Amino acid sequence: MSTVKLIDILKIINRDNLIIIKDNGNVVFEGMVKDSVEVLNNMYSKSNGAWTDRLYIKSFKGSDINSIIEIEIIKE
Repeated sequence: MSTVKLIDILKIINRDNLIIIKDNGNVVFEGMVKDSVEVLNNMYSKSNGAWTDRLYIKSFKGSDINSIIEIEIIKE
């Protein structure tokens, strides 16, 4: 079970960074961090519960939190 929620990472990454978010290997978002929340909300909030409580980090690419360029998410 993952422990880091996607929303927690999106809150601390530079809002102007470019990022790719993948779900099960498929790109669900590619663009600036500041635009990701609205897009994810439109994609994931239609099912039961808030997406912010269900999307967790599976893995990421980048040397540290300030250089994350790609995130793979998992729904729990």
